[in-house]
Amino acid sequence: MRIVLPPTAFDDKSLDTAIELAASAGVEVGLEIFPSDTYFSVSRADQFEGFAAQLRRHGIRADCVHAPFGTELDISSPNSTVRRAAISRIRETIAACRALGGDVVVMHPGDTVGKASEEERTARACEMMPQLVPNAEAAGIMLAVENMPPGYVGARVAPLLEIVRAAGSPSVGVCFDTGHANLLPAFESLVPAGPHLVWIHAHDNHGREDEHLPPGDGTIDWRRLTAELQSVDYEYPIMLECRPRNGQTCREMVEQFLSVGGGGT
Repeated sequence: MRIVLPPTAFDDKSLDTAIELAASAGVEVGLEIFPSDTYFSVSRADQFEGFAAQLRRHGIRADCVHAPFGTELDISSPNSTVRRAAISRIRETIAACRALGGDVVVMHPGDTVGKASEEERTARACEMMPQLVPNAEAAGIMLAVENMPPGYVGARVAPLLEIVRAAGSPSVGVCFDTGHANLLPAFESLVPAGPHLVWIHAHDNHGREDEHLPPGDGTIDWRRLTAELQSVDYEYPIMLECRPRNGQTCREMVEQFLSVGGGGT
């Protein structure tokens, strides 16, 4: 099983420093790079080769890049300008992921539902997804659409699968976020998403806030989750979307995850 970490597990100030620290962390991991205006911009193609060279120099692989998101970058938005902007940024993310040697782009299916119905927002997201397929297929990149917290588009597996299937391509699958699932009234099984499951965001919480705790520090039943992953023959990486708690090293955080159930996948 391949473990992937966010660079912020090592440093939240710069990608350069995070890569340096990851190389000396004493644990073999890949990275999921999360863009932000000050950290890493998918619109700055001039940055890509420098970061790619640094990753190669340290023997680190950027498995995944997370697409930017928010109210102004929402493929389910009633506003066509916002939808077009979201598609443009996801396309840029696909290009960035390819330049960094990655395989997966994680994207959100939409932002908060707001005044529109969930059905309306889901339908808009379904309409937009085919526009991303040519870019993903040409780049050899898998698009992983992430389940969201309650109140957001795609919080439940059923509408999320509608959006994924609307793309009509094997280059589009599901990213299952354990922390988001734990915020629902009842933890929703990932088994229905099994045939489409290509990425995992593993982190913990106490069922009230999206705390991004190391697995085992919250209330998620990791033994059950591991059994579900085994039942769907999940064979892709697992990304620990968290930072070590105070006094904990990255190696200890990974070992804790393996001890609470991840070692069985």
